[in-house]
Amino acid sequence: MTHVKVINRVQKGMLKPLVLVSLLANVSFAETSLQQAQLLYSRLAAVKLSQSSPVLLNISQLIEAKKWKEAADVAIGSDDFSNVSLFQFFSPLSSRGENPDIELNDFIAMGIANSFIDPVTGKDRPYTNLVDGDFSVTFNNTVLSESNNTLLTSAFVSRTVLTPANLKIVSVQRVGVPPSAAAGLLTSRQFLKEHAIAGTNRRMVHYAFREFLCSDIKEWKDGDPALTDEFVSRDVSRAPGGGIAGAQQYQAECRTCHQLQDGMRNAFAYHDFVETTARAVYDPTAVVSKINLNNLFPGGMVVNNDFWENKATRGANDQRFGWRGPLSGNGARAFGQMIGRSFRFSTCAVEKVFKQVCKRALILDEQLIKESLARGFEGDGYSLRGLFKSVALVPACMGVKQ
Repeated sequence: MTHVKVINRVQKGMLKPLVLVSLLANVSFAETSLQQAQLLYSRLAAVKLSQSSPVLLNISQLIEAKKWKEAADVAIGSDDFSNVSLFQFFSPLSSRGENPDIELNDFIAMGIANSFIDPVTGKDRPYTNLVDGDFSVTFNNTVLSESNNTLLTSAFVSRTVLTPANLKIVSVQRVGVPPSAAAGLLTSRQFLKEHAIAGTNRRMVHYAFREFLCSDIKEWKDGDPALTDEFVSRDVSRAPGGGIAGAQQYQAECRTCHQLQDGMRNAFAYHDFVETTARAVYDPTAVVSKINLNNLFPGGMVVNNDFWENKATRGANDQRFGWRGPLSGNGARAFGQMIGRSFRFSTCAVEKVFKQVCKRALILDEQLIKESLARGFEGDGYSLRGLFKSVALVPACMGVKQ
């Protein structure tokens, strides 16, 4: 919003004075339609165009005509949006280190392809596909390898423009993986490569929550003494270090995370990533052995199927996540559906898009803006492209005059 509008809102009591400082420090002021066009395009498409660019002049003319939505559509419809902006959006989500400079992989490619208009329906595909969809992509009509990333790495190195013509969605995700076990990006080769190696598949839950619900395990652990611990696996000592002090540490620390996390990791009980073959593996006939290793407490839970239950539903967690679907089920897809149906899934998408487009995080006093954008996102069929546009047109984002 412009500085005049912000000051007026402060004077009317709509914003606190401290918010004025924050907003003015984080918005850019573009005065001419050409400057506004440059700002809009660079924020949405992540590329700065030449002042003489016909595209920029077109956007400038639309802005002069007060056709802001149409101007945003030009940026979102560009190759730069998919090749640069969406790449920047999905790349940090695809690795444990949340590295924005990682090379193109199937996680990023699936995210970008899902953001294209569906040629069958003529509509945007829902963002929820990314956590419960049974799909993968082909590149130039070639199926991705199950043991390497060479095809997409070559595309990345050669700076191939990712378009609906060369990056197509196909079903199923992988041969031998039934729909009930496929969960979009959560069961992509890249996500499994990052989070299903070694360990005990707990990290699959940790990063599903972190990347799609914007919640780290430290934030949603539950220390309520009334919380039972039947899901805590036997590889967790009930008295780490021994004695009364160890037992107290388990009750105060270990149980608060493990009871919640261990009950949900079972969704990936048949999923693994084998480093020696570099393959994502799914075997419904046997729970991956690593889940039940390290018998430190024989009375702990032994995983023998892919039934899971979400116990992060009490008190603050109920408010934090806004669960709206089943809280238990079998397999990764049901787990992904639970993630995708929560209100936190929508507000998390808003937070990530807002930070990328507006170059700052939403502040506490902008909670109503976040919730409004989230509801609009849901009402628009979870269109990621639509969310980018909606965020860009929020006055508090870029400070342009509308």
